[in-house]
Amino acid sequence: MLLKIALPVPLGDGCLVYSLPEGMSMPKRGARVLVPLQKRETVGIFTAQCTDEPEFEIRDIKEIWDDSSFLPPHLLDCLEWASRYYMYPLGHVIDEAIPGGLLSERTPRTGRHRRVMTESGGSGRAYERPCLNSEQTVAVEAIETAITRGEYAPFLLYGVTGSGKTEVYLHSCERALAMGRQALILVPEIAMTAQTIARFQARFGEVVSAVHSGLTPAQRKNEWRRILKGDAKVVVGARSAVFAPVWNLGLIVVDEEHDSSYKQEEKFRYSARDIAVMRARISSAVVVLGSATPSLSSYRNAVSKRYRLLTLTKRVEERALPVVSLVNMREDIQNKREKKRRKRREGVDTTHDSNNLSWLSQELDAAILQTLERKEQALLFLNRRGYASHIFCADCGHVFSCEHCSVSLSWHRKTRRVKGSSEDETGMQGFLLCHYCGKSLPAMPVCPKCEGTNIKTLGCGTERVVDDLRSRYSGARVAQLDRDVASAKGYVEELLAAFRDREIDILVGTQMVTKGHDFPYLTLVGVLFADLGLNLPEYNAGERTYQLLSQVAGRAGRAGLEGHVIVQTWLPEHYVMEYVARHDYAGFYETEMSFRSRMNYPPFTRMINLLFNSPNEKDVQRAADYVRGHAEALRTAKGPHYASMEILGPAPSPISRLKKQYRWQLLLKGVKGLHAFCEELLAGLDMKRMQGVRLQIDVDPLSFM
Repeated sequence: MLLKIALPVPLGDGCLVYSLPEGMSMPKRGARVLVPLQKRETVGIFTAQCTDEPEFEIRDIKEIWDDSSFLPPHLLDCLEWASRYYMYPLGHVIDEAIPGGLLSERTPRTGRHRRVMTESGGSGRAYERPCLNSEQTVAVEAIETAITRGEYAPFLLYGVTGSGKTEVYLHSCERALAMGRQALILVPEIAMTAQTIARFQARFGEVVSAVHSGLTPAQRKNEWRRILKGDAKVVVGARSAVFAPVWNLGLIVVDEEHDSSYKQEEKFRYSARDIAVMRARISSAVVVLGSATPSLSSYRNAVSKRYRLLTLTKRVEERALPVVSLVNMREDIQNKREKKRRKRREGVDTTHDSNNLSWLSQELDAAILQTLERKEQALLFLNRRGYASHIFCADCGHVFSCEHCSVSLSWHRKTRRVKGSSEDETGMQGFLLCHYCGKSLPAMPVCPKCEGTNIKTLGCGTERVVDDLRSRYSGARVAQLDRDVASAKGYVEELLAAFRDREIDILVGTQMVTKGHDFPYLTLVGVLFADLGLNLPEYNAGERTYQLLSQVAGRAGRAGLEGHVIVQTWLPEHYVMEYVARHDYAGFYETEMSFRSRMNYPPFTRMINLLFNSPNEKDVQRAADYVRGHAEALRTAKGPHYASMEILGPAPSPISRLKKQYRWQLLLKGVKGLHAFCEELLAGLDMKRMQGVRLQIDVDPLSFM
């Protein structure tokens, strides 16, 4: 008997055929087996019987490790679908789905210690169960009815920020557990959604399992085994938790379903949200996608009735949404200049004006002062780390850039130091850092090109904002939250707890501050450089900017106090800014979808991006040109079947060199037959002509950077 075994090998679909020796019992599908591979032995997963006998010599399976399935059958079905859809070998898909080392661990050890979720970010406070309002009740009843039927049912829960979506998830979980089934809860980033995790633990106790990056490898394995045994009834985790070995799924929740964190951007480039929907379909489970700013694709599915739309239009306890004001930074800077000129004409010294900060508008400055006077809290959002984002020599124009990537280095002053960091007579200190490859070096007060010392900086990051705030508002307690300070274990949890306990007056942060936080005394949110995301070369730049600004705006005024959001922008007339100010998702959806339709962008078409990487620039261009020519020939040969297929490129990626690799891309677009075209294209390539070049496939790309 011939068996198909999935192995983490870069061969075809990642599966090899082996024979079952006479007298050896037939393994369960999803069981681990020990097989010979070249001159060694390795562990794989039995996926199916093989009916076609290969022409080459078939080797015997050495041993069957499991009496039952190591991977639940419906999970294996889902992994096989993911392998086909994302065109990634099944053996590697399985390898990424299972905690490192667990696949080949013969005798599972029983771990005594299990990470308690309050340690990974919960506040430890007792949880008070609130009453549902009428909209929440309607949503819960619809989801519970679907769970009771035991059939696949997809929902989009569209609720404004602070409308109580988490409480809907909790009630739905209760029904799933009451039906003897289990629940899987996905959150964008585990460290940034501490309150969500704490609430599930407070409601369900020890049957909750947390799957996140804060666990040690041993703890991850222990949690996997708990889930596999059925001891964990509710699994809460980030992207990779979609592969948790839950046997009897009744409910999957994808919180903040719009978040780009659900898309893995390297190796196995999957979308956890889309896999969650497929896993629910395979498991006959209910899937709830929740967001205050749904992705256009999900909302379109709801409008077209593929998903059932549930809406929460009001905040809990009828709390008002924050007032959003747009500040035109062009006018603000002009007004500041006119004031200075007027004072100078009057003989007034303007050197020590109260607000000489170019990034701080007069309106936001006044609002911060009023917030501090009321003993309330402010949050300033800037999606840029470091002190300055651009360092150059004013004498010769040399830009300090990364030697491994085609990006400029950012100047960091305080968050960490590297060997040789110092401060000299020029005032330069700290280090220069590439935010892509992590390359760092001491800050250089001397230009390496002309040896001049006239070094200037442009741009503003979170470090500078924190320094400026401490100088501007004497006595205010200011803290910083971004990836530079989040690396220290436990720091994020401590900082968020301190902010919640009003030990911090002003919190300055990057995208990390936009997700899942609920601070009772946070009444002012300021958005700095709100236009940054609009200038990226991405088809979805408007969507992502709208979502980001709306989410961070939703942090204000969540506990009854009036909230105010000030968005500083150079483009106040841009439709994204106007819809953010009005809390008008429906209007934004219609406008953005009209643009997408005209340009034939998703969700009106599908896309597959072919990525070429090589340390040699000529090799990568040659390989990309070869694949383009082959694609054109295939489209011509197939005639009408692939006539509507678009082939764009090849062209260098927006960041043309990253981590010493030159990068080109070739984009395929089509409504029907896109996967078949790509599969036929790849199957017909002469891999000798791709020598020295790595080809990666990104299905449904969210970013081209």
